[in-house]
Amino acid sequence: MGDKTVTRADLAEAVFRKIGLSRTESAHLVESVIEEIVVTDTIPVPEGSAGGKIQILSVDRILSDTIHNVFCDESVSEIFAGENQLF
Repeated sequence: MGDKTVTRADLAEAVFRKIGLSRTESAHLVESVIEEIVVTDTIPVPEGSAGGKIQILSVDRILSDTIHNVFCDESVSEIFAGENQLF
């Protein structure tokens, strides 16, 4: 799948195709082995979603720091301690 984000649906579909369980059984199997789903607070997450397996990370500080640094013509790389460098 390359750099694509793998979703629960992708996992369930792979189980369905490779193992031969029904789609419902595949989805139940995937849900039983997922320990945690990590999302940012940039999308709404319904209360009680995924049986409490969702961890929501706040990105407000990093977004505000990035906007500030761009606006003030300062380095955005400093926010990430240089870890966003490709080379």
